[in-house]
Amino acid sequence: MIRKCPHCRFDLIAHTVDEVEIDHCHHCGGSFFEPEKLSKLFGPLLSPEIWKTDGMCQDLGLVGLKSPASGQAMRRYRIFFKHAIETDHCEQTGGIWLDKGEADRLCKMVRAASQAKTTPLEKVRPNFGVRDYILQVLFNIPLEVWHPRRRFPWATTLLIGTCIFVFVIELLSGVDEHSAIIKLFALHPDCLSTGKIWQLCTYIFLHGGILHIVGNLIILYVLGDNLEDAVGVKKYLMIFFTAGTAGGLTEVIFSTHDFVVGASGAVAGVAGAYLVLFPYVRLRIIIFFIPLFFSVQLLIGLWIAENVICYFLGVPGIAWLCHIAGFTTGLVMAWPLRKRPFAELMEARAVKRTRKRPEMTPATTAKTLQNRSAMSSMMRNPKITAPPPPPPRKKK
Repeated sequence: MIRKCPHCRFDLIAHTVDEVEIDHCHHCGGSFFEPEKLSKLFGPLLSPEIWKTDGMCQDLGLVGLKSPASGQAMRRYRIFFKHAIETDHCEQTGGIWLDKGEADRLCKMVRAASQAKTTPLEKVRPNFGVRDYILQVLFNIPLEVWHPRRRFPWATTLLIGTCIFVFVIELLSGVDEHSAIIKLFALHPDCLSTGKIWQLCTYIFLHGGILHIVGNLIILYVLGDNLEDAVGVKKYLMIFFTAGTAGGLTEVIFSTHDFVVGASGAVAGVAGAYLVLFPYVRLRIIIFFIPLFFSVQLLIGLWIAENVICYFLGVPGIAWLCHIAGFTTGLVMAWPLRKRPFAELMEARAVKRTRKRPEMTPATTAKTLQNRSAMSSMMRNPKITAPPPPPPRKKK
């Protein structure tokens, strides 16, 4: 069955965007989404089960537009939070028709509602519990207001488990600055000249104490699970290890530390990538036992500013340059991974598809028009038929 645009009745063209297939009309710019594909393409928050709530969605009844999937009349809903858009839904399949630009506006609207202090999504948004409050008071860590993921963060869990495993070995073997583990796997300024290049990576999994490892791993879990979910395991691990290596290399070149341990540089890279891909997220922190909410842009911006200031002031004991270099690396690596606005992406595909069509020469244009004219005459007058075939030649 060929799916038709409910507005202009042109055939819909199937496109694959980030491994998600959608049906798009290149004439009016609208798109038809299956319900599960909307959340796969734009994230879990865009699942209709989240935003089709009484506080954010109003039923406007059936409209004359026919569903591309079932051919039946669709039901229109008004989605509102600060602004409003109207979407058309297929009752038989659950598919959703969005006009040009509405996918991007719906995405911004739902994300803003998910992070707002007073939100129409209060019934579906999870609340902070006592355990979260105690955890924040003890370790002074930020927690996301609401940022659901689609998959379990296997890579992040593996990284955290590896760091804990290595730290247990450190404790059991009584590691100090003169131990063999530190000399062999911690990052030393002469690692390049002595050929111990692996130290640029292995230092990430060593830590100097309980607070050091707990702080790093909690931040890694809070930010890393969503980053892994968004970019995939391979790109996530590439960001993590590249940021850690870049931070270590910067320390080797410019710093005067005897040795460096810790995943802070790699975690800073994760924070930089998170800032690029999820600038709309709000975080809760506890200050003097009072919960306060800030944007991720403000908190990470203040943190990196603190690192820059402390480096220039010469504050000892922390590898400030490693943090700065790791953060910058994550920022740069995540920049090309940003998603273009959906309307802009589909317009670019429409232009590309048009360019692939063969050019019409005057001769082919005239022939095409002649064929269309003949076909039109035959349809208007059924008596007009195709010319008879030529008579067979007589044998001599």
